[in-house]
Parts: sequence; C-alpha cells; structure tokens
Amino acid sequence: MTTVGTTFTNGIKAKTFKVPRLEKLLDLSHTEWAEAEVTVRLAMSIGEYLEIKRLSDEVDTAALLQTFGDKMLVRWNLVDDNDKPLLPTGESMVDLPNMTFALAIVTEWLRAVAGVSAPLVEPSDVGDMLVAASIALGES
Repeated sequence: MTTVGTTFTNGIKAKTFKVPRLEKLLDLSHTEWAEAEVTVRLAMSIGEYLEIKRLSDEVDTAALLQTFGDKMLVRWNLVDDNDKPLLPTGESMVDLPNMTFALAIVTEWLRAVAGVSAPLVEPSDVGDMLVAASIALGES
C-alpha cells in the first residue's frame, strides 16, 4: 500500500510518497511444483536489476540464484527432507535439491516482472531455462 504523508523542510509543507514494494505469489500451477507457494518481490532498484542481469549474462548460475534468493524471495512453503522449513534465502536457492525447480522459480519471477502470463497448456520449447532467463533479462 502506498503511504502519502506530509513533511516539513525549511518550514515548507510538502506531500510525501512512499514507493510501493510490490510482491507476488508466483503461478507454478502449470509445473510439476504446483503445490509450492513462492512469494517474490516484483519491484527492484536499478542496481538490483543490473546485478541480476550481469550474473545472468555471465551465466554464473550459483551467484544468480544466491543473489535472486537474497534480494527477491519474500517467503515460501518449502521444507527439507526432515520437514524443516527452508528459509527463503540465496543459500537455500543454491542448495535446493532440484536445479530445474530453482530455475523455474527464477523463470516465473521473470514472467511476473515482465507481466507475461504462464503458459496455458504446455511449457515453452525455448530450451534451457537459464538461457531463457538471460534472454528475458536482456529484453527488459
């Protein structure tokens, strides 16, 4: 929610506006991980965008997942093999036991940021998810 208030600078009254930090529950319903609930930040700073884009361009998957997890993950319902909740962090993203799932989270985040709906029937035949993620970041 956006907050508007009033501040005084040098005796001058001015309205303030707080930039919203948008969040979204990712749509994984078309994947084999439909039961997973992953909430991410949609809004990011230019610095965060450039860092994620650089890592994507360098194809540094571990650093990309670490940075994404630390900066964009808000919450999720993932647990480890002992049913212990996993913290939504970069370390957890890197340590997920299924790299395809980790990259699917990033891909769905990219779709959400770009405002693109998830596929209705079959997943895209774009190929490697990391390449698709890199292409999508380059188009922004």
